[in-house]
Amino acid sequence: MRHLLLIPLLSLCSCAVKIDPPRPLKLPPQSRISWPSWDPVTLNRKRPPDLYPSDTPANGGYVTSFGPAPDGSEEFFVISKRSEKMPAGITPLNMQFFPTSRLAGRSPYGRDFNSLDRDEKVWFFNAFPYRSTFFETFPAATPEAKGLIHYQTSIMMLSKVERHLIGRFQNHGWHVLVGLPSDSFYRSRLPAYQAREEAPGVAAQFLAGQMDRHYAEQAYATRVALSYLEKTRPEWLAGKRVLIGTSAGSFATPAVALQTPGWDSIVLVSAGTNLLDAYERDAADVFKGAMDWVEWVRQQRREDPLHIPTEKEYRNLFKAASKRTTLHAGKLAPSIADQRILLLHGTIDQIIPKDQSADLYRALNYPERWTYPLGHHLVALQLLKDVPKLDAWLMKKSPP
Repeated sequence: MRHLLLIPLLSLCSCAVKIDPPRPLKLPPQSRISWPSWDPVTLNRKRPPDLYPSDTPANGGYVTSFGPAPDGSEEFFVISKRSEKMPAGITPLNMQFFPTSRLAGRSPYGRDFNSLDRDEKVWFFNAFPYRSTFFETFPAATPEAKGLIHYQTSIMMLSKVERHLIGRFQNHGWHVLVGLPSDSFYRSRLPAYQAREEAPGVAAQFLAGQMDRHYAEQAYATRVALSYLEKTRPEWLAGKRVLIGTSAGSFATPAVALQTPGWDSIVLVSAGTNLLDAYERDAADVFKGAMDWVEWVRQQRREDPLHIPTEKEYRNLFKAASKRTTLHAGKLAPSIADQRILLLHGTIDQIIPKDQSADLYRALNYPERWTYPLGHHLVALQLLKDVPKLDAWLMKKSPP
């Protein structure tokens, strides 16, 4: 059995990467970006500091934390209100899904409550009235640090593989700020109709707005988190600054880059252009899982006059909504195409649609690209092996 487990690892060691250098092409003119409103909140009600976390103001928001540990690590939340208004005739079905794979990392996002841990103290707060984004800091393991990597995790949160990846970055001299997808990513709201004759366009716009708010939430929260680091660990921001988005975390990376300018490099791993479109095509079985849950709700509300769309109707809503989003990676990619960017993806990725990978490559103005003859999850394992090569790329000076 042990030898069988070595087979995929040996295949990674022999995996040949294909490197496409960046193409010097003229950039198209960019359109103006409209960001949704954001209402940051503090949950501090003059709590005793020895029992509850404190809230620190940082660049228009608040960081909720028990404070840094002696080794520089820290877990904290950035929280805002759910301020979206329900359209007339639409009732949202509050759906929750969380990773169940053995690779899934520890989650501070719970079914009903989010939690913050520190030194055997655990603080819970009701998650539904808020949008929350969880961050964690990991200090460099070398005497001299090269700079800061902000790493946006996959749908698995900080999975076991990604945790090892962070450790290797630390060993190569990087401070790492890890950001999970905001909890609204895992608490979707599917539209249902109060009357059967409601216009589907209203529901599609509702779905699109929900996804745009997720992208924006990730960007706003990152802005606050970086401001907090500037207050508490200014030395972490003294060197290079690198933004890395992996899989589901990559879809908000262009929004983050635009809200927090000043990155030396941006790396997108197994990235796509439009999350709603990927959902509709059942990436990672998300759409199937949602429809299974919808059928359960339908049975529970059999006597309810509410019209819950069929699978076909929801599929059409997702398709329509994907065309109405304005902050997805494909739309914003041209606005960051003048930056130093590296794309990494697998040629047999079955999670991210191939046309999305190609569209992102084109929208980013054909940056440097590393492709592997691997599937979605094996690219993450390959990246563990390629940390020295990626570290060398990050430290390389940009051409004048």
